Amino acid sequence: MPPAQHPIYPDWPTCPADLVPLPQVDGPKLKPFDFGGPQRIEFVKYIASGLHGHVVHARIHGKDYAIKLFRYVSVTNWYGPLDCYFPEKDHKEQLAALAPYGEPFYSECRAFGRLHETGRADLALDCFGYVLLDEDSERALDKVKSLEFNGDIYMFVGNVRSDFRGPSGRPPPIRGIVKALGTPDNLCDDLPVATARRLLDNIVQMQQLGIVRLDGRRGQFVDWKFADFSTAITTPHFLTTPEILKGPIPPAGLAAMEYQLFLMCICDYWDFEQTIEESNNTEWTEQRKRLNLFILRGRNRYPMRHRVVPYTLVDPRCFDWRAPLAAAAAMGLAKRPTKSARTRTARLPRWYYPCSDDVAHYLQTQYAYPVLIEWDVRDGCIFPAKRPMGAVCHELNMRLQKNGGDLDLTVPENKTLVEQDKEARFMLDETYEHGTTSRLPVYTFD
Repeated sequence: MPPAQHPIYPDWPTCPADLVPLPQVDGPKLKPFDFGGPQRIEFVKYIASGLHGHVVHARIHGKDYAIKLFRYVSVTNWYGPLDCYFPEKDHKEQLAALAPYGEPFYSECRAFGRLHETGRADLALDCFGYVLLDEDSERALDKVKSLEFNGDIYMFVGNVRSDFRGPSGRPPPIRGIVKALGTPDNLCDDLPVATARRLLDNIVQMQQLGIVRLDGRRGQFVDWKFADFSTAITTPHFLTTPEILKGPIPPAGLAAMEYQLFLMCICDYWDFEQTIEESNNTEWTEQRKRLNLFILRGRNRYPMRHRVVPYTLVDPRCFDWRAPLAAAAAMGLAKRPTKSARTRTARLPRWYYPCSDDVAHYLQTQYAYPVLIEWDVRDGCIFPAKRPMGAVCHELNMRLQKNGGDLDLTVPENKTLVEQDKEARFMLDETYEHGTTSRLPVYTFD
């Protein structure tokens, strides 16, 4: 039986009890900001705009905060949904299953929620909870700056907000996450060696806590702390946790999920290495010693005589998300009770990825990864699908809708579409079967 569907976006609360931790699925959740009474926000000034939202300086009860206000972006800015799930209003049932794990606001809620539930909020900028702006706050915001909340920073994609009216019948409220007010980094800022080493430790520790896709590039830090998790993946997630999918997955699909996750994990270190290189290439580099903090052995800058099996430092699937605090303590990640006590991270075995020489060479010479899979939802079950398959899925869905959900398989075109759809769900080449060590190079899949 398909699971019960929840609204994709939170609706307007009618009483404090409606403000529940989000998102409402298994795994970490972020609590609402505690106003200690009615919502009263003084918007001081507009700070910046990002891909998924706007950042404003706000004052609550005389205390200054930064609030990231999230846009209602197209599904092309989520992690996961098929390209054919556009326009979004025609695929609400499918998107309801994927949104709690891949929509930017929920992604950030889950990452901060994991840091809070494990007692490791110190690994990122202080976060104080989420907020749903009421009508008075929205009017107060308009007086400071008129902001667009439909689409991303680059494009307007129609009135996504109005397309997803909740049970109240109204467009959903503006969503925000309340954080400490700090100073964003920029390319002219000096990156001290001690800070660089701390940031690297933070990446390792967050991956141990089951958080990946950290986007640790210049411009993403505030007070040299991680501050933006709108693209993060936090366990349990349909990419990392097969039981969430609620359906049988072919071995090739599981292998592709593992490969995609490995690429995301290793890319967190690639991003950080780029941050180091950008710091070394600024005008003031000659005034101090260059940073030499490269993480993964066998990269293109250090050619090895012998073949190196690609690896990353952590397998995030090892984290026990069902008992997060105990799991963090078992890994040596529980924060010490005193400020002077240094948190010691237990050394975990590296995650080695057996592969062909072609794939190993590719992984040692890249700074970015392709998105190899996207996700489909049918009968409440989530399936990985080979990318791209949007055109096939779209045509198949159009024919199903036209014929009331039935498809005449005696028609050759219909039969071909169904076969292509099955193939796209990772009925892949035998060379990519789960358990083999001869995997196809990355570039053949994109």
